[in-house]
Amino acid sequence: MEEQIDRRLGINAGMKRAIIQDLQCLLHEHHALVRLFKSALERMPNDDYKVVIKADKRPPGTHERTFNAPTVDEVAILIVGEETTKKVSSMNYYAYRLMIRQNADNYLLRFRRLFQQYCVDMYVIETERLTFIRLNQVLGRLLPNIGGPGGACRRLYTGVVSSMALYGAPIWADALRRENIAVLRRPQRVLAVRAIRGYATVSFEAACVLAGTPPWDLEAKVLANVYRQTVEARSRGTGPEPEDIARWRQESRRGVLRTWAERLEEPTAGVLTISAIRPVLGEWTNRQHGVITYCLTQVLSGHGCFGRYLWKVARREPTAECHHCGAEEDTAAHTLSDCAAWTTQRARLVEVVGADLSLPAVVRAIACGASAWRVMITFCQEVISRKEEAERARENDPLAAQMRRRRVGRRRLAHDRRIPP
Repeated sequence: MEEQIDRRLGINAGMKRAIIQDLQCLLHEHHALVRLFKSALERMPNDDYKVVIKADKRPPGTHERTFNAPTVDEVAILIVGEETTKKVSSMNYYAYRLMIRQNADNYLLRFRRLFQQYCVDMYVIETERLTFIRLNQVLGRLLPNIGGPGGACRRLYTGVVSSMALYGAPIWADALRRENIAVLRRPQRVLAVRAIRGYATVSFEAACVLAGTPPWDLEAKVLANVYRQTVEARSRGTGPEPEDIARWRQESRRGVLRTWAERLEEPTAGVLTISAIRPVLGEWTNRQHGVITYCLTQVLSGHGCFGRYLWKVARREPTAECHHCGAEEDTAAHTLSDCAAWTTQRARLVEVVGADLSLPAVVRAIACGASAWRVMITFCQEVISRKEEAERARENDPLAAQMRRRRVGRRRLAHDRRIPP
């Protein structure tokens, strides 16, 4: 470390040693490329090599600009054997495969009808991807988080798209694989997030649990079971009665809820939300009261105007502290049961729910009682509104830290690039 500082001071003697040392420590601690380059140096066998670039020299048969000397200060490092994490879009990949290159034989272009089929398949895949993006944008306009249609209309949209996705489910339900299930989950997550008025960062599992909609691959099995029993009844010459079909559907749905609860034993994301709702999953899904609101979703999911979320996920705060009571970490659980700033708003909730305001206890109370649901809605509306008002004041403060200021468009992208890895 000291040798490196001495070498840099030898290049520029006008610099202060303390500044060079601080900058070097900062880069070694936060810059991903520095750590990568250091690990590559440790794997190199020796230092007996030298790179020479001459603009006027080039091997025969190559382009004259291939070995030009660099004209900019940017540096790229390619390490042999190092795995890359760079991703390209599907369109760029298709363009790469279809490109005609000089001195390179692209065998894909020689496959005639098979090549045409490949182009058609790629067109269909890209069209489906763009359709999904348009669906997401349209739903964002039709079902905004604040305002817009109520809960009944959102359930209607969800039901319509679900019917389209599950068309012919009795035929393909038993042939689903992991890849097919992943395709089904993408539009369902968009719908579930819109139905609960949640942030886009809410996970698929948490969004479906809050919306009370089982995964579509499980719903497909319900339709397949009812269809199979209907066909068997007709083959015996006794057409099923509507009561029989309703009973089969209820039995299959109970089985789906059991399977869904088993899946949720080890969630991949949204652990706190799922752990609170899973014990009362049946009551939560089948309840006849209460509509999920924007503020309630923030408290139940933890994705909202909370210090920990703004610090860890949104990266809009330098710390996770609570700006209302000074606690080290501001979470949904802290806001719900501990923050001293909301004692007045919490009093009515304690009367109805009880002294235990942990998330599982509150979820159990609101899932089983309409009065508890209404009180919880009022609490969330008052508290979250004041927290968002305080957040907007911090964003508009001209003396606030740069990361707190509201950013849109190119300014936001430039800020995200400056965040240390």
